Amino acid sequence: MGAGKTSFIIPNAAFNCKELCIIVLPEPLKNSVSKLLAGLIAQAYGRAIEVIDVQRNYDHIEWSGTEQEKNDQRRKFAIDEAKSILRRLIYAKQTGSVVVMSNSSIQSLFLKFVEHLYNKDVFDVVEIYRKIFRFLKNETRVFVDEVDMIFDPLQAHKFSISGTQLEAVHPAVSKT
Repeated sequence: MGAGKTSFIIPNAAFNCKELCIIVLPEPLKNSVSKLLAGLIAQAYGRAIEVIDVQRNYDHIEWSGTEQEKNDQRRKFAIDEAKSILRRLIYAKQTGSVVVMSNSSIQSLFLKFVEHLYNKDVFDVVEIYRKIFRFLKNETRVFVDEVDMIFDPLQAHKFSISGTQLEAVHPAVSKT
C-alpha cells in the first residue's frame, strides 16, 4: 500500500493503452477510488471514467401481471440490460474513456451469462452476452487493483452461492 499503484501506475498505463482500458477494483473501494481516478485521469490526460455496475439479482423490481407477462417483462429487461452494457463498453472504447468495474460486477456479468445458458433462456440474451465477452476478450486491457482482495477464494465462493460480498477485511475498508 502507498506505493502509487492506484494514483500513478494505473492512470499512466491506462493512458498508454491502445485497447479499452478496464480497471477492476474491489467492491468496497470502487466508489472512492473511481472518484480519485476520475480526477487524476481527467486532469492529466483529458479522458473520462465510465463506471459500469452489474447487479446479479433484481429482487427490488416488482413484476406485474400474469406469469407469462412477468416472464416477458424479465426477458425484455434482461435483453435491455445486456444491450446497455455492450453499448457502454463500445462507447467507452470509441471515446477513449477508461472503464471502472468492481470484481463483483465482473462476477455478476459472468454468472448472469451462465444462468441464462443454464436456464436455456432466450437466444437473444445469450447472444448479447457472447458479444460482450468477445468484446472483453478482443478489445480490452484489464488492470486489477488490490489483487489480494479481489482474488480471495472465500469471497468468490460466498458471492457465487449467495450473490453478496463478505465483509472486507482490509485496512482501507475498516468500519469506524
